[in-house]
Amino acid sequence: MCSFIACSFAGAEIMDAEIRTCNFKKCNFTNIIFSDNIINDTQFEITEKSFSVISDNIEKNVIWSFG
Repeated sequence: MCSFIACSFAGAEIMDAEIRTCNFKKCNFTNIIFSDNIINDTQFEITEKSFSVISDNIEKNVIWSFG
């Protein structure tokens, strides 16, 4: 399992990635492009996602929470 805690992905482009058994806790997804990924058994706790594009991902056992 891979954990990302209080990380900033602001301005990143994450596309065509395979993400498995990860935990993103208190992460910043501002201005991110996050699409066309395969995501399995992963939990996202996103603190900021303003103006982001999060779409067209294939997901299995994924939990998203935005706060």
